[in-house]
Amino acid sequence: MGKGSHNPSILSSSNDGVVVKSTEFINDNLADIPHRLPTLSEIKLKVPSHCFRPTVIRSMFYVFMDTVYVLLTYLTMFYIQKYFTYGYLLFPLYWYVQGTLYTSVFVLGHDCGHGSFSAYPWFNNIIGK
Repeated sequence: MGKGSHNPSILSSSNDGVVVKSTEFINDNLADIPHRLPTLSEIKLKVPSHCFRPTVIRSMFYVFMDTVYVLLTYLTMFYIQKYFTYGYLLFPLYWYVQGTLYTSVFVLGHDCGHGSFSAYPWFNNIIGK
């Protein structure tokens, strides 16, 4: 993502970082005050260190919740199709929702591969495979 070169509101680039035009002010005189975007390292310094430490309990909670959401979505569509004549018309919506939920399952496995699921590499290998 770099220093925001994709941002169309960039005025100029300097050694300190990227300077952008602020749009949060209503007054025209204040709207031209340039603000510097924070770098990724500056953001990481502001986030408390405990936010970067994964816990097994929290990680497994997300696995459990993702599984529950997938099953609830499946059962909802199963009963809609079973009890409504034109329930099959909702399949595109069901596919969209299930695809999004399965993406969250992929993200959990992806975190295991990066070692951010838990502090135990053996546990990441078991859950991620």
